[in-house]
Amino acid sequence: MKIKVDRDSDKALYIQIREAIQAAVEHGRLGAGDRLPPVAAFAKSLGVTQSTVRRALGDLTAAGIVESHVGRGTFVADKPNEAGQTGKYEDTAPGQRPAGSQTLSAAARRLRMGISRSLESLLPLLQRQDLIRFTQGIPDPELMQPGLLEGLLKTAMEKGQRRYQEYGDPQGMPELRRALAERFNREGYPVSADMIMITSGSQQAISLLALHAREKNMRVVCETPCYLNIPNAFSTAVEWVETIKRDGKGPLPEKLDQRRDDRRVLLYNCPELHNPMGRNTTAGRRNALATWARKNDSLVIDDEIFHDLQFKTCLRWGALKDGDGRHTVMVGSFSKSFMTGLRIGWMVTHPERIQTVLALKRVMDLGCPALMQGIVLAALENGAYDEHLTVVRKVYRQRCEAALKALSRHMPEGVGWTRPEGGYHMWVELPEGYSGISLMLRAVEKGVAIVPGPYSDPDHRYVNAFRLCYAQLPTQTIREGIQLLSDTVREMLAEPPGDSGLGGLGDLF
Repeated sequence: MKIKVDRDSDKALYIQIREAIQAAVEHGRLGAGDRLPPVAAFAKSLGVTQSTVRRALGDLTAAGIVESHVGRGTFVADKPNEAGQTGKYEDTAPGQRPAGSQTLSAAARRLRMGISRSLESLLPLLQRQDLIRFTQGIPDPELMQPGLLEGLLKTAMEKGQRRYQEYGDPQGMPELRRALAERFNREGYPVSADMIMITSGSQQAISLLALHAREKNMRVVCETPCYLNIPNAFSTAVEWVETIKRDGKGPLPEKLDQRRDDRRVLLYNCPELHNPMGRNTTAGRRNALATWARKNDSLVIDDEIFHDLQFKTCLRWGALKDGDGRHTVMVGSFSKSFMTGLRIGWMVTHPERIQTVLALKRVMDLGCPALMQGIVLAALENGAYDEHLTVVRKVYRQRCEAALKALSRHMPEGVGWTRPEGGYHMWVELPEGYSGISLMLRAVEKGVAIVPGPYSDPDHRYVNAFRLCYAQLPTQTIREGIQLLSDTVREMLAEPPGDSGLGGLGDLF
């Protein structure tokens, strides 16, 4: 395929490139599955900018003539759709296009990002060392048994140093995957080692699934409130992340039936010890989501990163009990339950999906650090991990109970909160018309730090709420901090309520 661009033509360069590729497909010079040159090389050969080539390929992708696969390249599609065959494109400049879903989503995304940047500018206020910080949703390092890490490292090294000097299996150390599979099976989660991929924490698993969603042209829906780095990870790969609200039982399924097109859906939720609410999704709601996924050929991500921190030991509820993981993915990690610095997590789903996502992972990192995997394997095999869980569950439960008692004793009437079943955090709601952001600013002056609700929602709702983390604080400090916080709330409630909305985006999408 040879393309010549005419710089004297009134026709834009990207249109010339686009039409030349389309003509090559229509006349058989390019066939289904043929790969186009990489963008950089293509642009250099034509003497144009890479953005010009990307614009042309973007139009061809939208028309169904070519398909882009992360890490592999751009290929001629098997069955170009009717739009591509008739050459119907929108050739006005992006800023001049008529109002439509892409323009609206771009504008809404800019609004989201603008508010996020404004909120993030307040975060340095919470880093003062003299504050009682109810902001740390990570393990308390003081609870790690002295010498444990050194002992695990020694145990791992006894199996040979060379295995840690090489890349190893990109899917993850086979022994670790087998150990996890055995553990999951004991907990009622029927999986095999070939259904598991080791990742650099659960955040990498989410990032890989975001790329997978883009490749499959899936709509992405994220429950809210949530850990904000989850929708942020999806936003790096897809144009728009939709949201679905959560109540005390779990994600509200009604919006899932409000489909705007026929695309499959990828739904993210945190069903166990939800961040930030600290509650479990009910069995009925989980079954409803699994049924919906099978019916609509869609995919549910269960983020079970907090599972091992349940105050009462329980079996995994097992979304993969739908059969074989064709419509579910479970992600998890040792970061919250053991050591954040190990950065060892996992993804569990159907073997075919594992292999598809593995192709993306190879491009990303070639495989997780073998030595970190060896340390985790040692902790699972010698029982150190379970011994650690026994200790930390007891401590976190005591700290949670101290927080609940202090809230009951000091918080004024009209304030409500969740009762966590494990984990690190709970969700507190002020009466309508009162701002968690205002409370954060006032509380800092009293010596207390909290995370306001809008930090747990991509659309910055839940203005009258905040997350309260108790994991890293001694019980006496928890009591003192909640008393100071309650005094601040009482002062706020003495003032009349107002309209504390932020972006005003609502449920536009």
